Amino acid sequence: MPSITIHLAAANAYLDKHPEENRAEFLEGAIAPDFISETKLMHHSSPNTHESALAFLKGKINIKDCLSDFDTKTSYGRGYALHLITDDEFYRSLIDDEAKLAAMSYYDYKQMLYHDYGTMNEFLKKAYGIVFPEIAKRFDLSNDDKPVLLSRERIVEMIEWLSNLDIDEHLRNL
Repeated sequence: MPSITIHLAAANAYLDKHPEENRAEFLEGAIAPDFISETKLMHHSSPNTHESALAFLKGKINIKDCLSDFDTKTSYGRGYALHLITDDEFYRSLIDDEAKLAAMSYYDYKQMLYHDYGTMNEFLKKAYGIVFPEIAKRFDLSNDDKPVLLSRERIVEMIEWLSNLDIDEHLRNL
């Protein structure tokens, strides 16, 4: 899954362009799926395998299964939907080298991914004015290394795409 920082960056960028949303409710919804005890249920993940990074990514999220579980007419529900859409787009953007991911173990992938989150956190916090809510402060970690899997440019492009998204239309077109 994308880091909490990526989710908050996407939500802040979206809110900057959609002032009609209730900011506090939207931000709460945008991180809620990562703080519910049954995360697999709340993300509506398809059954997946840890055989390889590719197998894991291809089975990670099924947005259609969650459409009836929350009201996307509320700011909270729209933030929740943006979280799921962000997850989906994030995984799609990582699957650009299927052969590499198929050869990579799930555990190596996960270790590299969490390393990369730390390499991007300070940049994203400054670029998108992120303030971590109390519940998420434990994820406010940074390191000065270079990313291994993730590209800052691709993450920024994804966030920009998400900020311009018509959530209702996107959900209708799934």
